Amino acid sequence: TEPALMKRILVPTDLGPLTDWSLPVAVSLARQHGAEVVLLHYVPSSLAEPALTDAPISIAAYLNEQAAEAEATLRALARHSDYTDVSIATVVARGPGGLFGSLAGQPADLVV
Repeated sequence: TEPALMKRILVPTDLGPLTDWSLPVAVSLARQHGAEVVLLHYVPSSLAEPALTDAPISIAAYLNEQAAEAEATLRALARHSDYTDVSIATVVARGPGGLFGSLAGQPADLVV
């Protein structure tokens, strides 16, 4: 039988310092296997009901701002000069499924 091919490597990140360790590992594996890397960051959703208070509007704006900042950070990581030979997609996930739901929604052969 032929060995399984690794085509998609998922790198969930909180955009903290461990990304500096996990992304190079994922990129190295992607080079070896001709795989795509997917950088995923989850932004929590507000559980507040907009009809009950004025606060969720400002919470929603804050969460949108966090998502935009996360997307910009992920794109910067993906465009790093050391990674130009590897396809790196970026995903900012949101929604009621949480982080695990977001991970489950991303088909991958490996999670780093």
